Amino acid sequence: MISSDVEPFIGIFSSLAALGQINVEVWNATKPVFSSVSRPQEISVSREARDFAGRVRRRATFQHAVFGDQRHVFGMPVNNGQEPIGALIAYPANADRGSNCAIFDEQQETGGKDMERLLGHMAGLIEQRCGTQTEIESLASELSKALEDIYVYSTVAGQIKTLKFPGHKQTDLAEDIMKAMRMDLVFIVMPEREDNNVIVSRKGFCANQRDLESFVKNLNAAILRDTVQEAEDYFMINDSSQNQVFSRLHSNAYRFLAVKIQHENNLYGWLGLVSFKTDEIFRRSELRLLMSMAEQLALVLFGSDLYYDLERLLIHVVKSLVFAIEAKDVYTRGHSERVSHYCMRLAAHLGLDDKEKKVLQLAALLHDIGKIGTPEQILTKPASLDNEEMKRIREHPQKGYNILKPLEKLSDSLPGILYHHERYDGQGYPSRLKGEEIPFQARLIAVADTFDALATDRGYRAARSPREALAIMEKAAGTQLDPHCVALFKEVINQDLKVGDNVQDC
Repeated sequence: MISSDVEPFIGIFSSLAALGQINVEVWNATKPVFSSVSRPQEISVSREARDFAGRVRRRATFQHAVFGDQRHVFGMPVNNGQEPIGALIAYPANADRGSNCAIFDEQQETGGKDMERLLGHMAGLIEQRCGTQTEIESLASELSKALEDIYVYSTVAGQIKTLKFPGHKQTDLAEDIMKAMRMDLVFIVMPEREDNNVIVSRKGFCANQRDLESFVKNLNAAILRDTVQEAEDYFMINDSSQNQVFSRLHSNAYRFLAVKIQHENNLYGWLGLVSFKTDEIFRRSELRLLMSMAEQLALVLFGSDLYYDLERLLIHVVKSLVFAIEAKDVYTRGHSERVSHYCMRLAAHLGLDDKEKKVLQLAALLHDIGKIGTPEQILTKPASLDNEEMKRIREHPQKGYNILKPLEKLSDSLPGILYHHERYDGQGYPSRLKGEEIPFQARLIAVADTFDALATDRGYRAARSPREALAIMEKAAGTQLDPHCVALFKEVINQDLKVGDNVQDC
């Protein structure tokens, strides 16, 4: 109890001193914090006064004593809940005058009860004030923690929403959790997705990465051996020294919290926290916060799996369409697969990222999809095509574009499909684009498409050797084909020739 707890009652106590000739003092565990007759720091604290205040607190009941020559003193404990935190002391203002003492003696029994009721009422007011203040401080503390949790959640949730697996952003997520929740170690462990496992630790926590990984591995193994956790969504230990299994995993005591990363009964792994501050414990709000993060992680994983399932389905559908087209012509069977493969070799040589590779792969697979509407007799004609037939053939890039345009997932691949027959000199079709006006993916597909057409048998001529095909393409560089793309393609094919690969099957 401090002086501010008594401030609202100073007026009352001062009025009692003036009107009722009663001095009032409020004591904490060691000294007075208020006096109606002088400032607390100026009160002469006698041993008997301190002993009396201590007796009031210890006995936690109303006390009456007489000091020296008839100095009547009364005390009432001030409680905070069930625990006395101080004492309210009262005594007559003119206790040194014999006449007043005599009067008080004559009315001692009645006066004592009146004083007990009066002090009880005043002590109740102080207790109510202290209780309210304690409640306010508790609410303020809880509010502060809640705001901190909201801050942590808002910081980390933003990271979760941007996650795509596989990837590296989960490391940033774990580091944000570690800093925001003031942990020494944070891990994301998924046994069936080890490429996505993450362990981050406070700087200087552990110099040896192998020891760190071993500690986390042993933590997770210990969780899995615990039969109780199977029915729970989390595992918590606030002091490892109290648990024989976990105390063996590290020489220092630590607290440990791990929650399941799961969605619809699919357990992906664990999101865990470790702190070596065992004077603190994990709060329920921290548990709820971590469980919410784990749920969002699981949703990202579920969505990622669903996305890749849909992507695989899309590719299978695409390949089915391609096979349906190429089944019409024995000479072009496998052409789109080979063009796609050559483009992937180019993509790797150029260092394209995963998204760019996927866009190019689909565009290469589907570059001839528009031929699905071309009559079979035109596709398989062994002689040269007449003008009308050539016109029908040249419609296939636009037809392919029109067929695939409604599919949002293929939108980035459409330029490669639409423009793969544009020429570098601007004499191609359908839009007569020139040079770098032609999308880069279309220029790459044009090179791969030309090579495969030259290096395979056709109804009207035999296949050329890889070196012959490259020589023809070099002559077409700058007119039909992009010179830079031809040079890149030559590097890739020459690498295959050096190691003795069969270029058509590579």
